[in-house]
Amino acid sequence: MQHRANNSSVSLPEKDYLAILDLIQKFHDCRDRTELKLCMQNHLLPLINADRANYVWMDVDFSNSITNVRCIDLVGYQPKYGFSIEKTPKYMTDLNQKITKTNLQVISTDIDVPLKNFQMGIEIFFKENPEFKKEDYPDLAKSSGAIALVDRPDLITAIGIQRISPNTEAFTLRDVRMMELLQPHIIQCIKTIFLNEELKQYKALSETLAEVPTAMALISLDHRVLFRNAAFSQLLPIQAGQRLPRDIIDPMKKKASRYNPPFESDLSAMDFSFVKLPQGVFRLVVSLLNRQGEEEGQCWLLRLKPAVESFSKMNLLMQEEGLTGREMEIASLVRDGMDDKEIGGRLFISIHTVRNHIKNIHQKLDTHTRAKLVAVLNPGEEEHSG
Repeated sequence: MQHRANNSSVSLPEKDYLAILDLIQKFHDCRDRTELKLCMQNHLLPLINADRANYVWMDVDFSNSITNVRCIDLVGYQPKYGFSIEKTPKYMTDLNQKITKTNLQVISTDIDVPLKNFQMGIEIFFKENPEFKKEDYPDLAKSSGAIALVDRPDLITAIGIQRISPNTEAFTLRDVRMMELLQPHIIQCIKTIFLNEELKQYKALSETLAEVPTAMALISLDHRVLFRNAAFSQLLPIQAGQRLPRDIIDPMKKKASRYNPPFESDLSAMDFSFVKLPQGVFRLVVSLLNRQGEEEGQCWLLRLKPAVESFSKMNLLMQEEGLTGREMEIASLVRDGMDDKEIGGRLFISIHTVRNHIKNIHQKLDTHTRAKLVAVLNPGEEEHSG
């Protein structure tokens, strides 16, 4: 783990928190990709003095390796950059390691991965792909740093934010922390907008969902089942028109409420919703459809995903043992190998506060050494579907 830069302050300035709350509201108000792109261009990039951004879908295999990247939109780049952005991730070895082997929601050059290795990856990309000439892709050739926002635990959606020379300012812990606080809202906004777009391309939504192996259902705003696929019916024998059971409604409402005003500026991105069924423990993933339409046309797309990979297992364990949102953040960073000083710098809290939280974490998880704590927080992964 690369050492973080020294941080003279143990809290973000109030103006940064106010800017975060304002930007969360702006993302909440985005209704389509045009509004999303303008919000990124006019508000997010200036907030951390960045120049470009992109959002991608990623395919991850059972070994947690990235197998495919598809660019879904660009901010500030010419359209031709989409294909090059899809091809470059495999050359970013350090970045891929952090994405697939840690729990970090936000990963930055200068902070988490060496900038020189990132830029070396770009050089290798141009060398091995001569059809892409540096003079034709200057924004890529002159990339001077990047931040990645990762959608955990699914690793399906990611956002890349770049600085382009002559902007060579190094990313700071302040930049990373602000992106960590914004990450769940930006990811949710992107997934909702592009999920709506993709579903609109199909004439029969029910036929589309029926072919998906993940348990999926359309749920009305009053929590009645409008449609469910076969995989969902196998988990919950609920007929169309019936309300979901309370043990599904409550965590679903909790999950959905995170993305409705009033917003909190220090909301943990570790807070997931789970439900225990006879077939096992499942993580609830909810997205609001037809967000820009009239309320009577809106509904939730509810997905139930087996909580079998390590990130979900860790999160479930921490919730069951009563860890607070802050304790969950700290425990996750401990799991990733950070020391107390690094954790304090990352979260903008004092080292004394970090140590008090770690003491509480040890008590709640019944561990007495850091090594034992890391072992408890690192359950083995199993292959899973959906």
